[in-house]
Amino acid sequence: MSSDKKEKKKRSKEPLTDKESKRKLIIRGVLLGVAVIVAVVAFSIAMKAYLHKDPGYYKIDADRVADALAYSHGIELTCYFDGSSDEIRTSINEVRSAYSAALARLYKLLDPVNTYEGFKNLAYLDQHPGEDVEIDAELFEILNSAYALTVNGRFNMFAGALYSEWQGISVLQEQADFDPLLNPDENERIAAIAACVGDLSNFTYEVVDPYEHIVRFDVSEAYKQFARDYELTAPVIDLAYLKEAYEIEYTASAVERTGHTNGYFVTDEGLSKAMSGVNEGAYVLHTLESGLAVRACFAELKGGMAICETRVFSLNESPLYYTIEKGGETLFRHPHFDYAGGGTYDTLISACAISYSGDIVSAAIDSYRLLSSASSADAAEYASGRAGENTALAYVLKAEPNTVYADAAHTGVFLTDEESVGTVKPIS
Repeated sequence: MSSDKKEKKKRSKEPLTDKESKRKLIIRGVLLGVAVIVAVVAFSIAMKAYLHKDPGYYKIDADRVADALAYSHGIELTCYFDGSSDEIRTSINEVRSAYSAALARLYKLLDPVNTYEGFKNLAYLDQHPGEDVEIDAELFEILNSAYALTVNGRFNMFAGALYSEWQGISVLQEQADFDPLLNPDENERIAAIAACVGDLSNFTYEVVDPYEHIVRFDVSEAYKQFARDYELTAPVIDLAYLKEAYEIEYTASAVERTGHTNGYFVTDEGLSKAMSGVNEGAYVLHTLESGLAVRACFAELKGGMAICETRVFSLNESPLYYTIEKGGETLFRHPHFDYAGGGTYDTLISACAISYSGDIVSAAIDSYRLLSSASSADAAEYASGRAGENTALAYVLKAEPNTVYADAAHTGVFLTDEESVGTVKPIS
């Protein structure tokens, strides 16, 4: 080893002088300070970018509600905001507050299973048959609406047992083992439940005091015995697929009252509601191509309109949708069963209803009723009878997945482009 190298190695082992130690500490301090400054600047830039809001559309995140964590699951609100960054931030907070409070309240009021402190909701009413119960104004209006629809044969608010039976099958690991098309015992059970809940003489709903919102609900002794025989534990009153429709109807009104009206609601299950200030956008009607969901056609979104698309397939891998094999054919199973007989059909693979008056409940019923048609003739008859100035209807048949059948007055409403695989034809 050379003398220079020996000397260098020797010096490296010698302890640092106080002067050298101080110099190293200063250098380390400076580097640390620079790193901290860089981190602070980077954080400040990131926070500024996060806090800065440009005009545009924003998805509104619902506030957390401790006793109803899932209240906003499957529902989204998107709104357009303009103005300065501070104004936009303030507007978003205003909408979020109104949206969260209204949706959480409606979710609790319409929950058929769980009760909540401070609420006399569907579950409470179901647990107190034969009693006079004073309920909130919103629930009073919704129950009266649902009961009128039930009496008119458009819906059945007392079919909770049937809804629960199908839900129970859909969430099983081996759904086919209990599907009524393959399981004779389950087929008999569903048919019996459908017949029982379809007999409206088994149920009473009475407005005791319209001013104090006092109502009375009860079931017959025959229903009680039937429930014991079939070991039914599900609530009787259940708004089922209309629950989200009512939630959006009342929540949209609450958001509109903030003065922010350019926004729209969408749900995983196909509901959409355009608020009054919406002036752009489109809604897609889907079909299947090689087993994949694709655009069949679309409709322009206009202020105040409500749309519902029901499908025999899911866009988000929901367990409520599955398939079975029977007679060499793949059959789609889904939650849109026929309330009259309890059966589920896949004659149609998608159905769409548009309410230009904004009646999202009616749109949900029309779309549901179309999809639960046992035959194409039934679907055509229903669509022809329901379509009108404020209602547009369309559907896709399983046998003709590339054809969209629309009511004759609204074939021009359902549009196609280069991304659409459907051809629109009038219902004959």
